[in-house]
Amino acid sequence: MKYKAVIFDLDGTLLYTLGDIALSVNRVLTELNMPTHPEESYMKFVGHGLKETLKRACIKDCSDEIIEKGYSRVIEEYNKNPVKNTKPYEGIPFLLDSLVNMGVKIAILSNKEDSLVKYIVKILLSSWTFTTAQGILPDVPKKPDPSAVFQILNDMNVDSSETIFIGDSGVDMRTAVNSGLLGVGVAWGYRGVIELTEFGADIIIDKPVELLRIVEGNVIQICSHSGYIIL
Repeated sequence: MKYKAVIFDLDGTLLYTLGDIALSVNRVLTELNMPTHPEESYMKFVGHGLKETLKRACIKDCSDEIIEKGYSRVIEEYNKNPVKNTKPYEGIPFLLDSLVNMGVKIAILSNKEDSLVKYIVKILLSSWTFTTAQGILPDVPKKPDPSAVFQILNDMNVDSSETIFIGDSGVDMRTAVNSGLLGVGVAWGYRGVIELTEFGADIIIDKPVELLRIVEGNVIQICSHSGYIIL
């Protein structure tokens, strides 16, 4: 087995979360007398935490004061129903079962607020033991800064050369590059193959099960979407 550990992004990688995010932010936008957005529009808004999601969703110019007030309300609304429409992507439970059975260490690093990450993981992903499930912390730079990754590697007692970082966005692929990890992009997430490729994905997969072959080292030449052919 070539890789001993996998660090996952959460939103758009393990879980489809857009429905609950869109619902929460749209409620706050309505309170601010601003236009709301369809769920699919949030694909381009998410990835940097809920405050940045709110900023990107604001059509009008928003003052820092309005954003701070709105952000607090988004957190309140999201905490009410964080898993109402959220669910694992098809194939994720099988992937996590397989990795655990193989003895591969797993962790989660997200740019979502830490308390929300821990709560959502507890509700939807408690069947698997993650070394850590971490979101944004006040004293730790968020992705793509590698600081949190290095701490997770230390907690896992693995080297960067033994670890995969898997996610759905350019932020995740840049995190992998900055950390010296193999960057695996997922085509089923929020951003798509073009962004993953532009930000340095080493491999792009179409289905969760394909990650198992990568962990085992069964990959060969680069394929058409800048990933590898999975054997």
